[in-house]
Amino acid sequence: MEHPRKLQECYEKRMSFRKVFISLGMVNENKPLKQLSDEETFSALVNWSIHKLPMWHSMILRISWNGAIYQTILRKSQKYLRMGKIVRVTDPGGIVYDWPEETKYDSLDVSIIESSD
Repeated sequence: MEHPRKLQECYEKRMSFRKVFISLGMVNENKPLKQLSDEETFSALVNWSIHKLPMWHSMILRISWNGAIYQTILRKSQKYLRMGKIVRVTDPGGIVYDWPEETKYDSLDVSIIESSD
């Protein structure tokens, strides 16, 4: 998976998060997030943050890489989506997100993302 490398490059080079990840496709919007793989979940969250994250809000984006969990904070201002430093949060064996059973892409909001820690 090349997403962790892209996240690091985006942060270090101050590249536009939107430009780096806009090419990620969306998965089945009707499938509950709990049933998606880590890669599909990452794609869904990136897509959601680019298109649906409300202005002046932030969210934590997590990714599993080499068994460990890393996270960054995405903040949306007027027209920019900025990302913070990538930090390792758990050792191997941790979970990325714990979604409520009924949560799908269209029902996703910042409070659900925050509570799925």
